[in-house]
Amino acid sequence: MNRLSRIVLVALTAVLVLAVGVPALAGGGGHESETTTAEAVLISAGDEPAVVLPPVEAEVVSHPWTTRYLIPFFVVTALALVVGVAVAYDRSIRRRYKVVS
Repeated sequence: MNRLSRIVLVALTAVLVLAVGVPALAGGGGHESETTTAEAVLISAGDEPAVVLPPVEAEVVSHPWTTRYLIPFFVVTALALVVGVAVAYDRSIRRRYKVVS
């Protein structure tokens, strides 16, 4: 293994470790917002609604670990694959042919 391919391999490994490790260290809780929404219902004087419904509470949606960790992992893996193909092309195909001037 020559020096350039070792440097590329170390750089790709560092990027992969950072891409997987940073979301894990960023925080355990989901992004919960404290905002509430209120709808104003206009009822004219003396009128009552036919059915009175209790207020509906919004559900807090937390992303499962699959979307939080696997999607960034696959994005980084795809980028590493593209870089690896480019390096392999440079090492094998491009150096075979020389332009004669």
